[in-house]
Amino acid sequence: MIQIPSRSFILLSVCMLIIIPTQAFIRGRSFFYPRSQSVHAERELVGWEQDINLCDVGKCYGSFYVMPICSRSIRPCDIAEYFFGQSSVVFSGSHAPNRGEDDTLADYFGVPIDFVSTVHFKPRIENVIIDTNLYVGLDSWHPGLYARFHAPFGTTKWNLNMCEQVQNSGELNDPPGYRASTELTRAELSHNITDWFRGIKSVGDIQPIQYGRIVGPVHKSGISDVQVAFGWNMLCTEDYHFGFNLRTSIPTGNRSLACYLFEPILGNGGHWELGVGFTGHGFLWENMAHSFFVYGDMNITHLFAARERRSFDLKHNGTGSRYILLEEIGTPVVQGLMVDDILAQQQYHGKLIPAINKTTLDAEISVAVQTDMVVKFSYMYFSFFSLDIGYDLWARTAERVGCRQTFPENCYAVKGDALVYGFNEADSTRFAALNATQHDATMHAGQGNGNGNFSNSNADNAALATFDFGNGEDNLTLFESMTQVSGSNQSVLLTDCDIDTLSAVSPAAFSHTFFMHASYAWEDVMYILPYFGLGGEITVRGGPSRRTAALSEWGAWIKGGFAF
Repeated sequence: MIQIPSRSFILLSVCMLIIIPTQAFIRGRSFFYPRSQSVHAERELVGWEQDINLCDVGKCYGSFYVMPICSRSIRPCDIAEYFFGQSSVVFSGSHAPNRGEDDTLADYFGVPIDFVSTVHFKPRIENVIIDTNLYVGLDSWHPGLYARFHAPFGTTKWNLNMCEQVQNSGELNDPPGYRASTELTRAELSHNITDWFRGIKSVGDIQPIQYGRIVGPVHKSGISDVQVAFGWNMLCTEDYHFGFNLRTSIPTGNRSLACYLFEPILGNGGHWELGVGFTGHGFLWENMAHSFFVYGDMNITHLFAARERRSFDLKHNGTGSRYILLEEIGTPVVQGLMVDDILAQQQYHGKLIPAINKTTLDAEISVAVQTDMVVKFSYMYFSFFSLDIGYDLWARTAERVGCRQTFPENCYAVKGDALVYGFNEADSTRFAALNATQHDATMHAGQGNGNGNFSNSNADNAALATFDFGNGEDNLTLFESMTQVSGSNQSVLLTDCDIDTLSAVSPAAFSHTFFMHASYAWEDVMYILPYFGLGGEITVRGGPSRRTAALSEWGAWIKGGFAF
């Protein structure tokens, strides 16, 4: 006869199953936050269930295990689509022949304006963890009381596995005024997109990238989280038990610093956790030496706000706009720039900055609910051999952003494909900084139709520009050309309201894990009961890859310990 532990346990299990993400998702987030290496209820439950949650012991007892675990992500296309919408991204310069509408504008990355390459991504996450767990039954204090302490230690390695295939390395020099006041030769430009993402070189007025870099494999080692739980088994017999616990997680891992696009996170991102857990088991069937049981655990926690650093896109500029170029702009250093015969109130200050250098901001990040539920069926042969088969469901609501660092207002503008310097039509050795901005430029192109002639005809509020070099107003033109260029009347500057907060937070996520574990215990050892087992699991993320931050992976482990 099947024993049912509690109606409450079943009700809570059903409630947990419906906590699934429903939030709309915009592809191209800048931060990937999978499940913590500590939050794996299935790994905790297997192999020692006969030595914990005991009944009528009358004294303190316990069990301790050490569990080496190796895991590796699968389905790399899921992670690539999460970041880029696809596994390969084409970068092409503004003057590349047959340029595609969906190509990323390579001009932002310091390469020649006729450069073309395809960048492929095969992201991978690898974990090597030494999991430790201690259960102490406190029956000498009160029947059914217990405490649990869980502290996994290890290392995590994250690698986007970026591979670039250059179709056209580019032969055109940069025209004066586009990314510097002088012509930039091919040797002065970036060799390729890979070099640019490493952040090791400035190009003309463009500063190197400081955040969101891609540099190859990056490691992080330490203790992921320390989890502590105090509980009470209110119902307990040899055939079944049901109990609950209060639990917390002490953050010992790292927080996001946004230095890398694919940033290794060990633990839960630096969040304190507080919540409840439920545990139970029921006897199913027995025949001589053979018996079957069902076990289940469920943990529900809230992740409190933690100060983290995240990279944000711009609202009006679309996915990935954290990588477009901004121009530093402000009050003219020297008066004299006229646009449409009106004195310009702003002027370019000689610095082009990857937007991510300025849109990487500190923010308070929290998670409303995280749940981890495991159910397993256990076969026992006598009391020394067990075989576990089960299922784990993990779910987490979307991150929430609280207090965010303010973006510096009215100091920067979107450059797009605008010219930043104009030249004296009579003497091309004399030039002046312009004020042309392109508020709606995207990762694919400058706003509108620039016609590829650098005349700034697609600038915000475009109008012809002149400058007083000391002998009255002179037309500002392209270098050694009579084509007059435009400025903006007036420039459109960025404010804090232009920051797209959702672009840097992890969406809701859930995953399904199927696992198996076999264990053997030695019963003829005095004072302690050693046990040893082997197990493995496969995890599949739930929902479309562009809507969830869950990770698909495989894992394998050895679990050894002793009861006392």
